[in-house]
Amino acid sequence: FPNDGIAAETPGPNRTFVQPDGIKYGSQIEQDDTRTESGVTLKLTDRATVGGMPMRTTLGLQFRNDDIEAQLHRTESRVRLDGVDANIPGPIYDGHTNETETGAFIEEEARPARWLRFVLGARGDRVDVATNSESDVAVDQTSGYKGQGQLSPKASAVVSPVAAWDLFANYGRGFHTNDARTLFLGQATTLIASATGYETGTTVRPVEGLSLSAIGFLMDLTSELTIDGDTASTSPSGPTRRYGFEFAGRYNFDDRLYADVSFTASHERFTDAADIAAGTVFLPDAPIRTFSASVGGRQPVGPVTLIGSVTVRSLSDRYGDSGPVPLVETGWTVVNAEAGVRWKHLELVADLLNVGNVNWREGEFEVNSRLPNEGPNPPAGISFTPGLPRTLMTHAAVYW
Repeated sequence: FPNDGIAAETPGPNRTFVQPDGIKYGSQIEQDDTRTESGVTLKLTDRATVGGMPMRTTLGLQFRNDDIEAQLHRTESRVRLDGVDANIPGPIYDGHTNETETGAFIEEEARPARWLRFVLGARGDRVDVATNSESDVAVDQTSGYKGQGQLSPKASAVVSPVAAWDLFANYGRGFHTNDARTLFLGQATTLIASATGYETGTTVRPVEGLSLSAIGFLMDLTSELTIDGDTASTSPSGPTRRYGFEFAGRYNFDDRLYADVSFTASHERFTDAADIAAGTVFLPDAPIRTFSASVGGRQPVGPVTLIGSVTVRSLSDRYGDSGPVPLVETGWTVVNAEAGVRWKHLELVADLLNVGNVNWREGEFEVNSRLPNEGPNPPAGISFTPGLPRTLMTHAAVYW
């Protein structure tokens, strides 16, 4: 479905976004991001025995800073439209953002019995973001500061009736951060969106080299972050719940050959009352079923080591919008292979991507197409980026 333009919305501090002259020039964009990342992690671990019970205490501090210069331009035929008319006086956005994340954590691991292990922990995080518009003619004149913190407890329990069988349960609280600019535009109400997760499962190792795991999970998120493929931005939305099942297996035949497999099935919905009443509960772009498997190995032959693997990746159909009758984004299955050789510190590898040369869609989004003959209220459709056809790539690496 062609994505040839997005109609402009009314400018103002509470608009969702503006794609000026969308019908006239289409919806092509150029997004630039130049950033410098710096950070440090400090961790101290102490082992002790208390009343005959082995214990391990870990304390840590983390610091990270992202210094970002970001621009977003409307383009046509890969040429910027800055200043082309009164509706596009300059870039959509041109600004500087500095984000600092500071965290401290503590973890206590105790083993009261050979078959029983507990892990308790807590983490405190602080996120501070300052953004400043650097263009007087940008459509978005977004500047401001926001900071927020969160305390996140975590807990795990592992029961091992025998050495080759583990039963476990995990609980944890975490978060993702919204784009700070959406706070100043009135689109988001919080910088930190909290998540609370639960999982329980088992791992068995029936024979040497083979590990099989089955996990059930549930996660509640206070605010979902959805992607807008037209504007290269994200938008905060309502709370969601995910639950599902994951299976994973790996078999190391020896030190040279391996095989692994992974399958995930999940169910995700918006949970706020307004979405439930309207039937708009489907979570756009969220994976419903995923599958991957691979076999590979490294075989010494004289002075060199031969390298090879075959991998299959699969993603099922999924929802393109929240409904009540959602569009469907088409799933795909792709097989990749690699072969190479390593000699001493030099490695040469050839990758054959999409071995079957199947047609597949790498990125998909629901959009309102704005072709000139469709009028002011055209139907929504799926815009997609075609996946790579059969492609041969090579790379070299030097290890030391």
